[in-house]
Amino acid sequence: MVTILLGLMAAVLLTTYSIYFVKIIQGSPQEFELNLLNALQNWLQESRPTTLWKLLWASVLIEVIYFGLVFITLTNPVTLALTVMIIIIETWHLLVISINIRHFLAGRISSTNIFNWKLERISALGFFTHSLIVLLTLLWLT
Repeated sequence: MVTILLGLMAAVLLTTYSIYFVKIIQGSPQEFELNLLNALQNWLQESRPTTLWKLLWASVLIEVIYFGLVFITLTNPVTLALTVMIIIIETWHLLVISINIRHFLAGRISSTNIFNWKLERISALGFFTHSLIVLLTLLWLT
């Protein structure tokens, strides 16, 4: 059951990040990022800005569950080492986002500055690659 849940989460992550991954690889992620930023700004107009914290914590929860499932399910040392690297990157990523949300809510930056796009790209590439490796590992090594 745990293996199936990990496979489903990895498939959802792979699917979610695949569009952004393709744009990054093609060298044209700016249009996609602008669409994300516009969606954020529209969402902020319809909801309270403090709901950004709920979104951040939901992301943390999803990542903790996903990475926890990886450690419970997989024994491949290379995959586990890659997982630790991605966890470190994601910890940094979420820390930067949380600092920027705090600055945004305090009125020190605009919503356009919440994201560090270079770090967003690194995170997206990492999650795409990791979820692909997890799926391949589940298919061939378990």
